[in-house]
Amino acid sequence: MPDPRGQGFRVAVIGFGRAGALHAQAWRDCPGVELAGACDPDAAARRGAAELGIPAFRDLDEMLEATRPDAVSVCTPPACHGELAARCLKRGLHVLCEKPLTTDLAFARQLWDVAAQANRRLLVAAKYRHVPELRMARELMRSGEIGAVRDFRIEFASAAPMANRWHSKRAISGGGVIMDNGWHAFDLIHYVFGGIRRVRARAENGPQGLEVEESARIDIVAAGGETGQVVLSWSAPSRGDAYVSIRGERGDIHVGWKRSRLERGAAASVDFGQAYDKVAAHRRMMASFLEIVAGRQQPWLSREESLGIAAAIEAAYRSCASRREQAVVEPHWITASDGWRTYGSAALPNPPNRDPRGRSQHRRRHLNLGPRPYPPRGADRFGVYHRREDLHCLRCNGRIASQDQCVRVHLRAGDHRGRRHGKCGSRLYQ
Repeated sequence: MPDPRGQGFRVAVIGFGRAGALHAQAWRDCPGVELAGACDPDAAARRGAAELGIPAFRDLDEMLEATRPDAVSVCTPPACHGELAARCLKRGLHVLCEKPLTTDLAFARQLWDVAAQANRRLLVAAKYRHVPELRMARELMRSGEIGAVRDFRIEFASAAPMANRWHSKRAISGGGVIMDNGWHAFDLIHYVFGGIRRVRARAENGPQGLEVEESARIDIVAAGGETGQVVLSWSAPSRGDAYVSIRGERGDIHVGWKRSRLERGAAASVDFGQAYDKVAAHRRMMASFLEIVAGRQQPWLSREESLGIAAAIEAAYRSCASRREQAVVEPHWITASDGWRTYGSAALPNPPNRDPRGRSQHRRRHLNLGPRPYPPRGADRFGVYHRREDLHCLRCNGRIASQDQCVRVHLRAGDHRGRRHGKCGSRLYQ
């Protein structure tokens, strides 16, 4: 494969709507990148690509055979993301996929497995991670400029007609404003605060009469215990210029569309950075993608963060349906031979060979594996356990363990086949 910094690195764009055209523009601005082709079933979109001098195709396989790209940008509606990305990964192509990666968590996990098996890069287009002002805001917060964080607010709201756009069709989009702009909001919380623990969401139908939610307010508990609110709307304008606000004990940070500023008590506010530039953010994202493919840079979004964002979206929809706070269940991997282990941002609560009350257990390990763990296939099948996202409930001591409760499972090292829970007899492993 050509060196992404050299000549001849070929990229194709799948889906040439608004996002596809923006990706194409950003790719063209990257030195050493050749825009090999574009694919879209819509004739008007293909004409738009052809007017820019980009070879346009209706069929994906035809385009891939004719252009032989090294990487693709997947810019179709979300319902197609997983299938198209998987097909390209299996062909040995690197994939930059628009958000959301898929419309459900289980498919997202499968897609990451496909990328691992193909030994190719899979990245989600997280444009706000390439906004310098947000990077500066995160550094200001972490350096203690505003003291301990009291709360935060993220707002993506504008009055935009959506009735004639695919975003309003659930079968195509997978959801409404939570699936759309909610992904960006949850990604920013992961970027700034390290993850999401719990959500309480309230969705609203607005004046446009869409079949999906037009507005939502989501209360958040972040990984470090920080609390905040996410405000999303396609029908109501934003209440101010700032789309990210962080309030601390000694000051506030506001990142806005036109200006970003640091406020500290009675002192005059200090502006930093420049106005938001969508095209420039995409240029930086594409340049970073090339460095990642070449092995000179770490991915801006890890598998675990991507799955954590997908889990937060699913938790938000569960919260809308139940009208209750929901825990965000993120995937964890635990190796029985290693005892307790930290993976990603999730710290397991108890040391090896101690139960949740701290009592020593010399012969048995008390591993907090979550509801219905199961061994994945592979060489280490009986040593590694994966936390399922379908969250089977186990009956124990006459009660049902809820989704956000942990069921304590007793395991003997090296003896995991066909075990049953000691209290209720439910089969734990297949």
